[in-house]
Amino acid sequence: MRCLKPYISNMQLALYLGVGAGIEYYDFAIFSLFAKEITLTFFPYKNEMYASIATYFFFFFGYLVRPLGGYIGGLIGDRYGRKVGFLSSAGVLVVATFGMGVLPGAAVGGMGATVLFIFFRCMQGLAVGGEIPLAMVLAVEHFPTRKGLAVGVIFAFLSLGILMTYVTYYGISFISIGQIAPWRVAFLLGALFSIAVYFLRKKIHESPLFQKKYPKIQKKNKIYVRLWVSIGLIAPVAMFTTYFLLFMPHYLSTFFAFDASLTHIMFIQGLGVMFFGCVLGGGVNDFWSKKWSYSLLLGVMLLAAYFFYHHLTINILMVRVCFGVICLGLGLLSSTYTVLVVNFFLPWQRCKFVGLAYNLAYTLFSAPVPMLSIALIHFFNEPMVPFILLAMSVMMGWGSMIWYKRLT
Repeated sequence: MRCLKPYISNMQLALYLGVGAGIEYYDFAIFSLFAKEITLTFFPYKNEMYASIATYFFFFFGYLVRPLGGYIGGLIGDRYGRKVGFLSSAGVLVVATFGMGVLPGAAVGGMGATVLFIFFRCMQGLAVGGEIPLAMVLAVEHFPTRKGLAVGVIFAFLSLGILMTYVTYYGISFISIGQIAPWRVAFLLGALFSIAVYFLRKKIHESPLFQKKYPKIQKKNKIYVRLWVSIGLIAPVAMFTTYFLLFMPHYLSTFFAFDASLTHIMFIQGLGVMFFGCVLGGGVNDFWSKKWSYSLLLGVMLLAAYFFYHHLTINILMVRVCFGVICLGLGLLSSTYTVLVVNFFLPWQRCKFVGLAYNLAYTLFSAPVPMLSIALIHFFNEPMVPFILLAMSVMMGWGSMIWYKRLT
């Protein structure tokens, strides 16, 4: 039994990292599902298109500050320890999510309420900006021989966080709790979850690499080229995640009048497949090339995306199958690009640049996507716009992988 203690301890660490990441993602993503309700509260436009664009512009604010959060969290992680950064982001998230849940709407608080809501959303972005990159770095450094599996566990819990977001959304939307709006209940639940995350993080051990006080080797390793290559690797994942896990409910209901219950079932099934893919990919990708796996999976997902959008009004079964393939692909991908990006940087600069790369990719290729897509679909009257943008991001990912191989 004594020989199993280190293994059990490491598994507990992976679970703590994963649970924390999942709950933080819930806090950040719940906004997108209650977008219409939040628009009515803080942006009461009568025109549906303007309301949608305003809401997702509002959504963009949370992503706009994520690179700053990643940079600050990275500085803390590189200088004072990864655990310190984790505890800091948890505290900020509790305050921000609770504030968003209790803030009065524009009808009562006027423009001041809207500004405060944006401020709290930015605080959420700061917290989440440091959370996931730090979790990735800790996982890679704690599990030098099973990096993919460790990161796969974290992203498996991220998929559970997304699932929890949808379960909360669909569950709360059909109940009434006095005069409290359903979206406020969801935010207050998120604040309670975040308090639990704080106490979980106190049990996390510091990275063994950081404890050894790694030497700060000064060498010319084209750091900013590596930063942009890393952004290019993450970009297609960011766009697939946004289109199929955040923007899709709004897209299906607004442009195709999809039945809410059908969407609900499809997402539950897809996220279950994604959870399985994260664990399976983590176990498999440690034993063969993560670079080839990344490139092949992007190709399969792009093909599935084409058939998904092409059959939206023709074959619902094909739509559900393609959605499941894309969710499985996102799960399998989670243990490839993440490990590659973390290993791309030296230990003493790792947290800072991983945080910048991950969050800049989501700011540039995720945050503006819903707003841009709505505008382009209305302008060109072409519902295949999302597929075209996805194809462009996949090309970018493949090009970045070529540069990655040259630099390593």
